[in-house]
Amino acid sequence: MPTINQLPTVTQVSGGDQLPLYVTNQGDARRCSVTTLLEYFSQNFASPDYETIINAPTNSGFNIDLGQQSNNVFLILNPTGTFAAGSVTLPPVASCFDGQQIVVASSAAIGAFSINANGATVIGAPSGLNIGGGWTLRFSATQDTWYCIASDPSASEISFIQAGTGAVTRTAQDKMRDIVSVQDFGAVGDGVADDSVAIQNAVTAKRNVILASGTIYSAKDISLSNSQSIVGNGTIFTAAASATNIFSMANASPAISDIRINDNANSSAAAIAVKTSRSATITNVAMVNVGNAISFENNGVTGCNLARLSNVDAEQITGVGVDIGSSVSEMRWVNGHLNGKVNFVGGLGKPQVGSIGWRQHTPNVGLARGGHQLTSINCIGLDTGYSLHDAVLTVFTSCIVDATSSYGVQMTGACDKVKFTDLFCAFNAGIYVGGTSANIQFNGLETYNIGSIPIWGQAGWYEIAGPYYDLTVADTASVVVRNWTGSKRISVAAGAKLIVDDGENYEGKSVGTVAAGATTYLGVQGQTATINDAQWRAPYDCYIIRLMPTVGTAPGAGQSFTYTALINGVATTLSAAISGTSFGGVDNWSGTLVPVSKGASINIELVTSAAAAASMHSCILQIAPR
Repeated sequence: MPTINQLPTVTQVSGGDQLPLYVTNQGDARRCSVTTLLEYFSQNFASPDYETIINAPTNSGFNIDLGQQSNNVFLILNPTGTFAAGSVTLPPVASCFDGQQIVVASSAAIGAFSINANGATVIGAPSGLNIGGGWTLRFSATQDTWYCIASDPSASEISFIQAGTGAVTRTAQDKMRDIVSVQDFGAVGDGVADDSVAIQNAVTAKRNVILASGTIYSAKDISLSNSQSIVGNGTIFTAAASATNIFSMANASPAISDIRINDNANSSAAAIAVKTSRSATITNVAMVNVGNAISFENNGVTGCNLARLSNVDAEQITGVGVDIGSSVSEMRWVNGHLNGKVNFVGGLGKPQVGSIGWRQHTPNVGLARGGHQLTSINCIGLDTGYSLHDAVLTVFTSCIVDATSSYGVQMTGACDKVKFTDLFCAFNAGIYVGGTSANIQFNGLETYNIGSIPIWGQAGWYEIAGPYYDLTVADTASVVVRNWTGSKRISVAAGAKLIVDDGENYEGKSVGTVAAGATTYLGVQGQTATINDAQWRAPYDCYIIRLMPTVGTAPGAGQSFTYTALINGVATTLSAAISGTSFGGVDNWSGTLVPVSKGASINIELVTSAAAAASMHSCILQIAPR
């Protein structure tokens, strides 16, 4: 039998390999596997001894001195909060033994965690501790050095490099700090806890704050300034108790986007206040149940200008949707919807008294004002749609005002250079322009059902008494209208001026047929036997220049329909006739223009011959300004 020295040498073993066993009285006739030997060692040799130390630091900058230790150390840290800094002092190097280990674990994050090696050297230790993180040091007596043999690295110790040419290496912590979340600062986001402080701290720490989707924040008086921004992802806000605003915006280029404000009841003012600023931006913001939605304010010294709004809606308004103060200039708004709160009783509703969609009350205080452009803005279900006082240099394009219980558009004071292009105005008390307002233009105006109540409206819908006119020009105001579609009922004060440029058409018509041998008067609502029930008033000094009648049935052989323009009930020389088998197509220009004074009544008289066929009638009367 060979001796051990005669056996071949191997460099690897497995659990099933056999080892010889020797006992004095047994010789070497026995053997066991490597696995069996390891089980024996595990059961009969204890693990190294550890001294467990538990410490609960109470403030940032703490230090824990481990002192002289004869065993390994297990240091458990239970800080009372997340601390920016902390440290540990290791045992004196002279007392350390070879292979000694120190294990550290922390239940909270410590941003900067340093090690005092106490005469030794430390290699590879992390510079911070994460929540639940830790590391293990082992001592080498021959080198007086502690080596980190295991660690939970912090983000500051992990490298990151972006794909692409020219990318540089950064730490993962630096990369993650590109974007700040309000949760990083303790926001709860349950719609109950007041998250104002956490959100403000996040904004202060990093200008661009991105909010998580599916969260609801209760907040108040969050201040955005100098390129600071809040970016949501459909994130919802409600006003916290005792709020003045939810957000205020000031100085250069603050921004809010992609949020929803569900309730502003706790605010004493607007949900969003744009204060003295330049280039504030509000994008993709929807508001519901707001008293006042957005206000543009200033301190009367430096003003507020170049604000930009896009896709901003507010519903259930009880106060003012968008309020423009003095010294606010060059504001742009594209795509918006302002819907008032409608109070329903028995299935029928009425807008909240005092609610206004767009309010532009801007007396001259010596600073820039006006220069505003609004495109595709709707005001619906309010007391007043657009309310302007001393407003200047403002253009409204492709706007709608519908179902308001007072005026759709109301201008007072000294409004100047205000233009509406393609305005649809319906189911309200019409348009009112008064005071000394001048250079007021409506290009492409459609008025519809002025003075009527919507099908869902309550009796007593209107807050102002009739009669109701499509357009009222009061006091000494001056208005020009081009391309007007509607019934064109007007009221023009003696000192006021209304010009309907490029002429104006009035259409008189019958409802049903008119019999033979009749004399009747054609009006907007149909024919009437009473002249006063089918008349218009001349909006300015003008001429009647043509009559253009058409019929549904020709009068018949030897028969005729005759149409005559009347001024103040007196027939003029302007008339047109359809006879025989003709259905119309008559375009009768007056050889001599028929002058009409401002405010005079105008009628279209229809006379059918004794045996003329019963027919429906329509006749357009055109006037032109003198």
